[in-house]
Amino acid sequence: ELLEQDYEIPASQKLESEVNLMCNLSQGVEDKGIQIGIARGIEQGKINNTIDIAKNGIINGIDLNTISLMTGLSVDEIEKLKQIQ
Repeated sequence: ELLEQDYEIPASQKLESEVNLMCNLSQGVEDKGIQIGIARGIEQGKINNTIDIAKNGIINGIDLNTISLMTGLSVDEIEKLKQIQ
């Protein structure tokens, strides 16, 4: 209706079908983007949590090998965190 009123484009069954298809496709693209964003957020949260655990281990004097076993970080990565602190 808006296409007819605002742009003088005659409506047809085919046009309506194509517009509906485009709307469905754009909704699918939006949904996929949201899913990707959520997954990235969860992953970043896990990384931040791992780093926090390692930093707490460093602060509390836990052996770097033990921190490595607890976090999955390499001793070199933990050493870098230790230097930042």
